[in-house]
Amino acid sequence: MIQRFHAFMSSASGETAEVTAALYPGPGRRELHAVIVPAASRHFLGQLDGITGALAELRAAHPGMEIAYSRFYISDPVNRLPELRAAAPFPAFSVAGQPPLGGERLALLVILIETPNVSSDSGIITVSRGHYTDCWLTTRAPESGTSSSATTQLLTDLDTTLSSILNSQFSLPNSHSPIKDTTLRTWFFVRDIDATYSGLVSARNHYFARIGLTPSTHFIASTGIGAQGLTQYSPLSFEAYSVLGIDPDQIAYLRAPSHLNDTISYGVAFERATAVTYGDRRQIIVSGTASIDAQGQIHAPGLIRAQMTRMADNVDILLAQGAARPTDIMHIVLYVRDLADAPIARDMIAERYPGVPTIAVLAPVCRPGWLVEMECIAMYPLTTPAPYPAY
Repeated sequence: MIQRFHAFMSSASGETAEVTAALYPGPGRRELHAVIVPAASRHFLGQLDGITGALAELRAAHPGMEIAYSRFYISDPVNRLPELRAAAPFPAFSVAGQPPLGGERLALLVILIETPNVSSDSGIITVSRGHYTDCWLTTRAPESGTSSSATTQLLTDLDTTLSSILNSQFSLPNSHSPIKDTTLRTWFFVRDIDATYSGLVSARNHYFARIGLTPSTHFIASTGIGAQGLTQYSPLSFEAYSVLGIDPDQIAYLRAPSHLNDTISYGVAFERATAVTYGDRRQIIVSGTASIDAQGQIHAPGLIRAQMTRMADNVDILLAQGAARPTDIMHIVLYVRDLADAPIARDMIAERYPGVPTIAVLAPVCRPGWLVEMECIAMYPLTTPAPYPAY
């Protein structure tokens, strides 16, 4: 059973932040997901101090757990990212140029895991958890180019990085494309997504086809969402999550044709959701999911409440395909296109998923008619152990 808690925590200087967290207590390795939102200061560095102070208090309350992943959502990345990099209390983190819906200058999503073995090098976070090694590629953002050229460059760089890790740390030969066998999740944060998303889609489709990711094999769970550029001319930014040591038999790609058609039917190459079975638990990774129907059309155009309901219904049916329930969700990211819809969206997500750590941000979805989108990660213990190494 996921344990949930909510608290206000303070830094040494008195800055305050609101913490909402979900703890997977076991059996096996503990994992904690938290959303930390500043509650007091109007200044960027004051808000950052509140967040880092709350994070320190959270970590002190859960000894033996290390930061496996963190993403800051900031309202003005071009101006504030240098300050964030100079003042952040850990060396590697991700950044999304998406303003928190509460009017804060920044907020933090963080994942803690029970392991002594977390390291970072050149923006790659590696987390050793027994048989497996997580590789978190933190934010990459080309300084210039198009969404198409940037996508090709970033996927190529990910393949190169994973090949290098496999070769140097595990003495394994370079694979033609480790992405195909190890990458479970990607994120694309796209500047001017209404105009440039098609370039990303085309480049990703082409790259995936070249490395053997096709409708007859599989794709990768993903989010492609609007965001501000992290630098003045950056067309998009990118992150990825890969697991080394995973067996293909542990991975299932979830479909719910009664509610959502396959993405490739409208020309986009990603999986709706991915289930990963470990010896002791199952993890469900749900891609960015909007108010789509079984024919691939926008459900309830222009109606925020109806779109919120359909979006959540779609997520719940995907979770069910992996034998998970909404109560198994560890965190949610909610993307809202129009700031005027923020109060309704935030109230409805809190009512639908009470107590779940949720970060809600201003971000246009990949089709202009979609008003909202959400993604999540869920986790639950297996009643009967599976024939794989534990998480």
